[in-house]
Amino acid sequence: MKNRFRFQIALLNMPGIPRLRAGKLCITMALVLGLGTASSLAGTVTLKTDDAANTTSFTGSTNWNPVGAPSAGNSYFTGPYVIRSINNTTTGKTNVFGGDSLSIDSGGRFLCKVGNNIAGNTTVANNSANYILNGGLMDQAGANSDSSICTIGGTVSVNAASFIGAFGATGSDSPDFETLNIIAPISGSGALQVSGANVNSGGDTGVVKLGTANPYDGVITVTNANNSVVASTVNRILQLDNSIGRPDTGGSRVGRRAGDGRKSLPS
Repeated sequence: MKNRFRFQIALLNMPGIPRLRAGKLCITMALVLGLGTASSLAGTVTLKTDDAANTTSFTGSTNWNPVGAPSAGNSYFTGPYVIRSINNTTTGKTNVFGGDSLSIDSGGRFLCKVGNNIAGNTTVANNSANYILNGGLMDQAGANSDSSICTIGGTVSVNAASFIGAFGATGSDSPDFETLNIIAPISGSGALQVSGANVNSGGDTGVVKLGTANPYDGVITVTNANNSVVASTVNRILQLDNSIGRPDTGGSRVGRRAGDGRKSLPS
């Protein structure tokens, strides 16, 4: 600030320059410098702790470093922490993430809380963002005694081996299961694991739907949860509601295998 002030004084005292013109130039320079300062604030923002129950960093500010609600011009990263969605209890809500992107990193989790853990609810809500699956978990996990649906809009890019799932009943052939409905196009080539004993402590026995055509080139593995539970024997664990993969590459491959014993992500 001292340097800018001295520059302005020197300019005003230069001979041959009308005072009014110099003043306008100083104002212009100050505005340019101000814009430069604002631009320098844009960049990387990281989650510094898990979202507590009934709080969310999807629209909230407290848990981000630097502090501030998600905004355009910034890229957001969970690191090893849990970011919760808004816990909508009314069907039809759409929540839009304000940042340029949201990366779900290794050990991190995007925990969808549609229905707010209320037994028997059937709430459907949309959470839209430019998601990057970078080794973490994205799942809908409210109650295992309801039928809530978290719809994922925007875009999803799979940059590293990651996990997706939805909470469900502890026994097969149950009317109680949640759904993670990904209507966003999925791109990238990182592997995706659906369900499994190492995902949400084996509790994600619900349904994952991929609801649009995708240019995804990775491998999707559908893995048994604890005790091979499939909450909905009609809808199963994974539904492909549209084509996956580009015709010129043959698309992604979908497999099924037992869990590989990797450490469970936070529940």
